[in-house]
Amino acid sequence: MKISRDGLTPIEDRVGQVYDVVMRRFVLGAAARLRELDARVIDSAAVGVGTLTEALSKDLSISVSGHAQHAGLLMAAGVLAAIAIAVFAW
Repeated sequence: MKISRDGLTPIEDRVGQVYDVVMRRFVLGAAARLRELDARVIDSAAVGVGTLTEALSKDLSISVSGHAQHAGLLMAAGVLAAIAIAVFAW
């Protein structure tokens, strides 16, 4: 009944104060800290994974290009040497 007689003005002031404390201080403060966490930790981790992937791909491309033929040649020579040892050693 009191609200219907006096109106909502006294309650509105209290609601505004609660909003100011809850929303502006806690929620917006937490959002600012999460934004900082995202910029520093998560973005840095993503950039680090990208840099690591790039470095590994460069290392793998150097080790793969052209060396497969040499490895095949060495394996073939090893097989021929093993056959020669097996045939001529007895």
